[in-house]
Amino acid sequence: MNKVNAKKAIQLAVTQGRVSFTRHAIDRMAEREINRKMVFAALQHGRINREPERSPGKAALEGKLDYYEAGERFSVIVGIVDADPSLIVITVLE
Repeated sequence: MNKVNAKKAIQLAVTQGRVSFTRHAIDRMAEREINRKMVFAALQHGRINREPERSPGKAALEGKLDYYEAGERFSVIVGIVDADPSLIVITVLE
């Protein structure tokens, strides 16, 4: 899946409400004071800088969205289940 198709799949999953968060992502969000609204903004408007990759043994492609909002720069790592499409927010990085 290229960056353009990944972005379309991410946006479709968001509009259809098919986004879940790992416990790890929720913990990192709390630690970094990044709320769900900010993560959803990153999913909708963030920039994918490299092609999503399939990790060995994983059903989902992993992609990274970089986003800047209100003085906060952060990245969201997502698993893209392309068959659905649905998303799994894996972690959030500063």
